[in-house]
Parts: sequence; C-alpha cells; structure tokens
Amino acid sequence: ATRFTFANKSGYTVGTAGEGQIGRGFTIRKLHLSEAAFYQNGENISAGIMKAVPDSEGTEVIVESTANGMNNLFYNLVQKAKLGKGSYELIFIPWFWQEEYRRKIPKDFYLSDEEGIYKGLYNLDDEQVYWRRIEIEDSDGGIKQFRREYPATVEEAFEASQDNAL
Repeated sequence: ATRFTFANKSGYTVGTAGEGQIGRGFTIRKLHLSEAAFYQNGENISAGIMKAVPDSEGTEVIVESTANGMNNLFYNLVQKAKLGKGSYELIFIPWFWQEEYRRKIPKDFYLSDEEGIYKGLYNLDDEQVYWRRIEIEDSDGGIKQFRREYPATVEEAFEASQDNAL
C-alpha cells in the first residue's frame, strides 16, 4: 500500500488485494474495489478493509468486477444485493448502454437468426449487433467470452463465467 497525506490531514491509500490485509486500522470514507471477483483473499478483505468504512454520512463503497465464477466475494455481494439483503445496492450496466460499442455496418450486412432475436430482446440497432459480432469473431473464447466480458444481464455474466454452466 502507498499512503498519501495532505496538509489538512486527509489522504488516500492505494493498495492491492493480493495481501488480503489491506485497510486494517484505517478509517476509510471512499472505497473502490476493482475486479473484486478475482481477489484470492476476498473474505479477509471483507473482514478488514470493508469494516474500515463507517456507516455514516459521506462514506461510499463501490465494488465492481467482471464475473469470475460463483464462489467469491463479488458473487456473494451481488447475490445478497439482488435479494435486498445487506447494505449494498446492485447497479448493473449492460454493454449496450455504452455509446462507443457500435461499428459501422458493411453494405452486405445481414442478421443471423440468433442476432435477430438478441437485437429484439435488448432493443439494439444494427451497429451494436455488428460490433457484437466482430467482438465475438475476434475473441479466442467466442460467444462465451463475450457474455462474460460484455454481459447483457447479471445472470448472463455469472453463467458465462462457469465452465460447466448450462
């Protein structure tokens, strides 16, 4: 961890999740845990750094990640938030809300049956569908990797991150 302290006694600390003990002994007002599904010591982190954020005005915790299976800190927090349990609110942003995820369609563009269904399901335009197609074609992991990296729903993200998911 690296700690920076300012003249007014405020500061910030940057640390990695690898050690698992980051945050103990601090009082934290703003906490951002990035790619939390990949933390090897998720439970230790939760017991340490998450408890360093008081439940008071002006504090905030953001936990974000790409899905990585169903047995980790991030998955557990998401599932509790979906049920309205605990103190976290689930905010999911599907890939197609991003304006830049579009690609100019070629003159010979056509929709496959699967793409037509997907387009209708999520109210996409052809440029979004074509961007999706190229992302899938360019990926070594194909459609499964696309669903994991660019899920349309929370459920899709976790399903796609499982090797044996149905």
